[in-house]
Amino acid sequence: QELCAIVQQYPDRKWILVGHSLGGYLSLEMIHRHRELISGCILINSHLRNDTKKKQKIRDKQISLIKKRGLSPYLRVFYHNMDPSRAAEWQQRFGKQLNVQAVLDQLVYMRDREVVFTSVEEFTKDNFLGWIHAENDILIETNDIFDKFSRLNKGYISVIGGGHLSPLNNSQECLNSIKSMWNYLSFLF
Repeated sequence: QELCAIVQQYPDRKWILVGHSLGGYLSLEMIHRHRELISGCILINSHLRNDTKKKQKIRDKQISLIKKRGLSPYLRVFYHNMDPSRAAEWQQRFGKQLNVQAVLDQLVYMRDREVVFTSVEEFTKDNFLGWIHAENDILIETNDIFDKFSRLNKGYISVIGGGHLSPLNNSQECLNSIKSMWNYLSFLF
């Protein structure tokens, strides 16, 4: 809703959205709601798939765990899945600062979101959709990325090293991938 409000404040501008993970979900929602205001989109370690029933049940369990026991047990597993070598550090550094309701809202959104693939297909008839996928991202199936991407009209996909947090851990490689997409977006700047 906040992103929609910002974009709608400046309807004469064309926006290029760059979103990592949940930020990619939000970018896709903007394409669905306000395609006419978006000129390009780059998704980083994100995908076009709705949650399966199994994944929805996992998110329900995560929500229930947080409501019963707080964020700490959830974050312990979450951080470990992101990067086991830094999990304890992140738990200590960020665990107490996170807003419980914000985390619950994100889980509910991810569980209930509906990707309208036809909106994305329509968007790519006239606009660019770039995709940066980390080859070792255990949260997102590489086959699913390529399957969905092959059904789009205009775009570019880049595979980089690293895991889900590649913008943090492989920042230069991620930036280079974004820069390689500038040629497709240069007419917009």
